[in-house]
Amino acid sequence: MVKHNVAGANGGGYYGWGSPVFENCLFQKNFSERGIAGAMFLRSGRAVITNCTIVGNKTTRHTAGISTFNDSNIPAITNCLIWGNKAPNGDPEWNQLLMDKGTINHSVVQHWSGRYGGEGNFDADPRFVGPGRKNLRLAHDSPCIDAGTDDAVTEPYDLDGNPRILGQRVDIGAYENLCGDVLDLSVQFVEAAKDDGGGGGGGGGGGGRCVGKSDGDGLCEPGEDCCIAATVTINPATLPPGSTVRVTFTPLDENGDPLEPRTRRARIMDDGRGKATLPDCPAGRVTVCVEGCAETFCRDVECP
Repeated sequence: MVKHNVAGANGGGYYGWGSPVFENCLFQKNFSERGIAGAMFLRSGRAVITNCTIVGNKTTRHTAGISTFNDSNIPAITNCLIWGNKAPNGDPEWNQLLMDKGTINHSVVQHWSGRYGGEGNFDADPRFVGPGRKNLRLAHDSPCIDAGTDDAVTEPYDLDGNPRILGQRVDIGAYENLCGDVLDLSVQFVEAAKDDGGGGGGGGGGGGRCVGKSDGDGLCEPGEDCCIAATVTINPATLPPGSTVRVTFTPLDENGDPLEPRTRRARIMDDGRGKATLPDCPAGRVTVCVEGCAETFCRDVECP
């Protein structure tokens, strides 16, 4: 990840030449104060940029996304997502991408005009999971899913460490969407283990220790501390052990409106299941979802 960098001149996130290779990279919220290219300035050479997400970068001049210096740089851009980069340039496409020579294929570019040619490029809302671009993973209905080309992929894992090419084709951007491999989500309450100071925890799964006040009988009863345990079942034929599925726990206020979600990772085991645990059960209702997937993979529960 290349995030929150500031450059006094060109290339807020990267400035260079030669033949660098970028794959499964995230360039986000980088800034060029007095130059061009908030994310990436390619001075010369033949850069290869594959399955990168370049979002939310800024500059005070032009081209907040990717810019080449002149026709001495010939980049090859494939399966990339270039969106929401801001510069005070009159040409909205140049705010995202400016190049004299090079190729771009199977990529999403905001305000895409077709001037750079290529195959499979388009302009469509990528439908990120997180509002305000806080989470740049793809929602289940993103047009970026299965829209890339497998021919450009050289790395077997995405930025989360999960396998590439899970669906019909590789997804566009740094993250592969896992929703097509999720089979089920179940949620249960788990009695907290007694905190004896030994660092143990009941409930298991991702998200931290499940410890607190309890009588140790294994039942989650009123007056005891309980945790929420979410079990995700996946298709083991396509998503191998060691993969991680993100689960969100969203408390609801007294009016039923969502509060700030809390995210935990469920690590998939040999049996095709992974568990994510919220160590404390907030009073009231909580919506538990497999992140980015359809509502069929959400469960509403009420903490005792």
